[in-house]
Amino acid sequence: FTDITVDPPENTYFNQTTFKLPVITFTPTLTKIPGFKKGSKVHYNKDGANQTMNIENVGPSHNILTCSDPANPVLTPNTDGHEAWGVTTCGIWKINTNLLTVTGNQPMIIKRDGAWIEKNVRELVVGDKLYKTDNTEVEITKLEFDSSDDNVYNTIHLKLDHNYFVNDILIKKGGFTNA
Repeated sequence: FTDITVDPPENTYFNQTTFKLPVITFTPTLTKIPGFKKGSKVHYNKDGANQTMNIENVGPSHNILTCSDPANPVLTPNTDGHEAWGVTTCGIWKINTNLLTVTGNQPMIIKRDGAWIEKNVRELVVGDKLYKTDNTEVEITKLEFDSSDDNVYNTIHLKLDHNYFVNDILIKKGGFTNA
């Protein structure tokens, strides 16, 4: 409860100047929706060439570059019904400073102990490796989590039934994951 001062100073019905009212304090929760910071680059194929566009501009007509298995990489353009939509996020992960800025529930494909496996971003550790569009690997050297209330991010969720690339990194197919 908190004290609320009444204006005019005195309420003639209750004959009081201060009332005690229940107050609900809102604390933002971390999103359960996977997504990337707005402006992240998605790879697509146009006229046989690998190009990038901002993730928020992805539409169903774009040939998004996909790869089903990094152990046997075959990069294929795909137009199977994908869409992008925005969500506001409190709490975001930064991988290798600005390589990826992403929510904790985003599924990723990583190499750990010599095997390619799926883990959500919040389960990654320094030393895991990520697969790149040029058929190389990049090691995770830094993971930062920002949950401060003053940093709310506009993120984009990409629903895609195939693995795809964001900022040169292979990402596990889109969709909702269990939190």
